[in-house]
Amino acid sequence: MASRQLGSKSATLVDVAHEAGVAPMTVSRYLNGHPNIKEKTALKVSSAIKRLNYSPNLAARMLMGQPSNAIGLIVPNLGDSFFGEIAHNIQEIARERGMLVWVAASNSDRATEISIIEQMKQHRVDGILLIPTPGLTPPTTRHSFDYIKNQPPIVALDRPLANHHVDTVLVENRRASAMAVEHLIGHGHKHIVCISVDSPELYTIHERISGYEDAMRQHRLPLEIATSKHTVDDIKDFLRASFHTTRSLTAIFTTNNVTTLYVMEALSELNIAVPLKIALVGFDDSEFAAAMHPSLTVIRQPMADLGRQSARILFDRIASRDTVRAAIVALPAMLIVRESCGCKLPKRQYATAAGSRI
Repeated sequence: MASRQLGSKSATLVDVAHEAGVAPMTVSRYLNGHPNIKEKTALKVSSAIKRLNYSPNLAARMLMGQPSNAIGLIVPNLGDSFFGEIAHNIQEIARERGMLVWVAASNSDRATEISIIEQMKQHRVDGILLIPTPGLTPPTTRHSFDYIKNQPPIVALDRPLANHHVDTVLVENRRASAMAVEHLIGHGHKHIVCISVDSPELYTIHERISGYEDAMRQHRLPLEIATSKHTVDDIKDFLRASFHTTRSLTAIFTTNNVTTLYVMEALSELNIAVPLKIALVGFDDSEFAAAMHPSLTVIRQPMADLGRQSARILFDRIASRDTVRAAIVALPAMLIVRESCGCKLPKRQYATAAGSRI
């Protein structure tokens, strides 16, 4: 079909339909990601959109009660590289679907989180990806209990959304942590301390500490957990006291990157050599982990998969609008063995069992 001459006039949905040789309703369904559009028809519409340089009028769509062809992403902190990597992979999947991603930070504050969700609802986003604010306990106010109701589809990732049954994508924090501690035990360590600069009330930290406890209890070894050591000096004081009161402490498991850095700095100031005097395994890989001396043995999280899986689940839910039971997807993490644990052969890898879908 010959392209329609529009001059300086912006192309409309009707123009696209005429160009593609289909009904306007078909174009609308294509733009809204309707699952029953035939591939041949979708190609016609897509080609027509490109030829006419058609851009849907977002304001008009909102006034008509139509979806915005956008999704929302709410993260605790935009400056954290972990959340940045997740956001990047979500945007890649969204771009493939022709969708825009609106990104906002809750600053780990529930009131801010609720406000952002309400604003996204007013702008008629098609769905929301949410890394919920920290905490193990559900919200206590009625408004907090109700703030998910009557929303577009929501998928929680990294952490579950307390008191709500929504699709959720998590990392197997507990299993991966147990695997890391088992590796230390395999080196003959019997006195292993778990250190965290974050509160165990944070879901991921709670799960990682639980994994440490699982492994230690399995081997009937003593538990020693140091949480909320917020500064390098706090950790240094703790380690100094530990070494002065008992010389049996031989290994450390840290619950995230920040804790690992603090521990390494404290050990350096105390002239405690890793792994000669004490072994170390940390949760979270990073650019510096392999470059440090000694290189760090770590748990590597599947950040790319976390973002991509959650985005795909959200888009499937948007397309189907079904009411089936919410899915929980658990993604495996990997133990990257380097030198800080005492291994002589670097870069051996161990993976958890395959992720599960409940």
